[in-house]
Amino acid sequence: MNRSAYSINNMLFIPLIIGLVLVFFGGRFILLAEQTKNWQKTQATIMQINLIESRSSSNSTTSKQTTFEISILYQYKVRGQQYQSDKYSYGDGSTIKSRLKNRSTAQQWLDDSGYQKGKEISIYYNPKDPKTAIVKAGASIWTFTPLIAGLFFTVIFSLILKNKMK
Repeated sequence: MNRSAYSINNMLFIPLIIGLVLVFFGGRFILLAEQTKNWQKTQATIMQINLIESRSSSNSTTSKQTTFEISILYQYKVRGQQYQSDKYSYGDGSTIKSRLKNRSTAQQWLDDSGYQKGKEISIYYNPKDPKTAIVKAGASIWTFTPLIAGLFFTVIFSLILKNKMK
């Protein structure tokens, strides 16, 4: 094998290693998300609702796409100690709803959702670390993203390396 082929093969190991790391991280992320189903349930009060505007560039340099996300901040007590969190779930982070096309659609979704400032909601907190809490327990579709990406990288670059080694 010549030096340039050896160098190319070494470069192909980098995305393969990234893929394996993502598989490990993704599997752990799913496991942690599923463990939240066993967390303690309690009531929390919504302290704040945030409507976040995001602008992203599209293919054209002049056009920007605007979307809206909704997040909440809630407060709860565990064994007499007061805590706050904005985390919605593993996978969704602090975002309750995202990719809403305009402000009026976002406001309508929020009005219909039942999330209102001052309202009580059920949340789940980690009994070993009560400052860690979420609204939605379990895995969401986004929880699987690192695992899927990792499997993709691992399979594709394993096949490429296998073909290069022949």
